[in-house]
Amino acid sequence: MYLMATLLGVIAVDAEQANHFPNPGFGEFSDGLPTGWTLNSWNQPGTKVAIHRLEPGRDGTGHCLEVQPTTPINVARLFSPPFPVLANQDYLFKGYYASTSRSVTTNSRFIDASAVSLTGHWLDADSAEVGTFKIEMPDTQDRWVEVFQDVRTPETARSLQIEVARRWVGGRLRLDDFSLREGSIRDYIEEFSITEVADEEFFPIYGWLTPGSPSDQYAGMDTDKYNADYAVANFNINLEQTAYAGFGVKYRPLGKLTDEQIIESGKDPRVWWFGGASEPGNKDFPELAAATERIRRLAPSKDYWVVLFPTYADDFHGRPEEYDEHVRLFLETVKPKHFTYDHYCMVGHDPRVHADSWYSPNREGDYFPNLEIVRHRALEADVEFGVIVSVGTFGPNRGVSEAEMRFQAFTTLAYGARSLGWFTYLTEIPYGHWTNWEDHVINRDGTRTRHYAMVKYVNSEVVALAPTLLRLESTGVYHTQPLPPWTRSVTESPLVESVEGGMGLVGEFVAEDGDTYLMVVNRDFIEDATLRLSLRKTPTAVFEVSKQTGAEMVANEYSPDTRVLTLDLAGGDGRLFRLE
Repeated sequence: MYLMATLLGVIAVDAEQANHFPNPGFGEFSDGLPTGWTLNSWNQPGTKVAIHRLEPGRDGTGHCLEVQPTTPINVARLFSPPFPVLANQDYLFKGYYASTSRSVTTNSRFIDASAVSLTGHWLDADSAEVGTFKIEMPDTQDRWVEVFQDVRTPETARSLQIEVARRWVGGRLRLDDFSLREGSIRDYIEEFSITEVADEEFFPIYGWLTPGSPSDQYAGMDTDKYNADYAVANFNINLEQTAYAGFGVKYRPLGKLTDEQIIESGKDPRVWWFGGASEPGNKDFPELAAATERIRRLAPSKDYWVVLFPTYADDFHGRPEEYDEHVRLFLETVKPKHFTYDHYCMVGHDPRVHADSWYSPNREGDYFPNLEIVRHRALEADVEFGVIVSVGTFGPNRGVSEAEMRFQAFTTLAYGARSLGWFTYLTEIPYGHWTNWEDHVINRDGTRTRHYAMVKYVNSEVVALAPTLLRLESTGVYHTQPLPPWTRSVTESPLVESVEGGMGLVGEFVAEDGDTYLMVVNRDFIEDATLRLSLRKTPTAVFEVSKQTGAEMVANEYSPDTRVLTLDLAGGDGRLFRLE
């Protein structure tokens, strides 16, 4: 059900940045609609689309506009009153929305970018339409997400009318804080920029195939809009940019650089890595060692970034011992400060069939053996490692659910990973013998998919945990039954006696001050679980590190009388605790 609705909200702005939207906080409401608004709803007697002012708004204060859930057999459009604009003027349109798209069709486009949209209608002095702009608004899993677009008024435009449409989906839609301000995204760049943190608190998060890609398919996509989208989703490194593009996102210089260019880039705090190799073979290691040594000599604070094969690559498939030797030889020869590898474990169309299969990550699949090997060799060499995991459909891999996205992120964190990559951000062109590239973070036409809100929030939680995780050393990782290959049972844990209530994973860490930490993950990437951890000793107190703020808070789920920590965990989710 496509329901079109417009609304106005307000952002605190000064006199030079006035919001031209009328009724900016939905404070004025009459006859069941914001004052001056109209509703056009197909099958309204049967579906009874209800719209009202809801408290609080997105930031916990004020109001927002809510379109209540209804049957999907509905098309609804909500129109704002026209309001004056200047001709030939650059404006920034911005707003916030939260939605759940309950679809009557299996066509993912209705969830991704065809179910809810916002259209701006430019009108002339006679109220005739002289132009439009459109913003697609995919499902956000009922979380608030900002939308924005640079727009320019046509020469004959005198007013703007906004239409928000919801078509052929049910579920809830909320709207808040809409504005139209003179200028462009670049004029308000701080609103869209990554928060700067100290290097010791910087946890690299990046997409594969990002704004700035040299592919002809994405020519022009390194504009402010796409770079801002990337930063708003809490990606803090762009692997494709060869120069700083703004929004606080660091980059890695690519290509054949002179010594002078490396020296200068080494002084730039916006450079995090230098471009390296992807999936090299053993024969390539001497050349990578020379490149790494050159970077270390000319830019000692930076690293040369290399992505290794996964265990299932043709060179090692079914022979994890050979893969282990591959990683060992790489570290011994190249001597990096940080390295990563890619592993895409969410295969098959049906998650339940996959979960019950022998090749499931939780059974005989090599997802956890890959983590075990890389973690062991990284600790042995005293270097950091990261993992690149999957988002959308390609080859045998399916587009992941939020639970599967969390599973990939939090299992890698529990193993001590120090960077996280998502494959891919932009949707790849048909590549090799695969033609099914779909459902990544950004569609080929530049619109967001359902994965945008998912990855934005998972990334934000990693960012919140990063200052704590980056000062911890991994001391062990333990699993409940069924034990994946190469893993250790939770019965071997020095901190946890047992875990009941589901498939659990416990990553154990120690800080420099001697405090111990646990990251507890629900290994089930479909169902929620209530895990009960029995601790071997009675800590003075147990604190949780908030995934929203990074601050510690008392873990009320812990009972000192029984030494049991009882945790409700969504599918694939993880939580971090400090034992005092």
